[in-house]
Amino acid sequence: DLCLVHWPHGKGPYGEPHATAEESVVERAGTWRALEQAFDAGVCRAIGVSNYMVKHLLELERYARIQPSVLQLEYSPMAPLQDVADLCRQKGIIIQAFAW
Repeated sequence: DLCLVHWPHGKGPYGEPHATAEESVVERAGTWRALEQAFDAGVCRAIGVSNYMVKHLLELERYARIQPSVLQLEYSPMAPLQDVADLCRQKGIIIQAFAW
């Protein structure tokens, strides 16, 4: 019932990294729009992201019609990421943490 964008960094058609940062933004925006459509259609009850950092969350805020419900990321004493946690708390995004 929760659909997530797993990783903010995409690849080109042959597995190569995108040539520009703009290509990555276009891909993330298109992926997010697809999740919004799935949410609107009732395919998933919540949508979110994984492994996004502050810069990705702020970017998402610019084009998202529906804000993410959940951010899944590594969060532990070895990877505290306090800036991400603070932003999520401020925006009402639930952190779903994992650790290795």
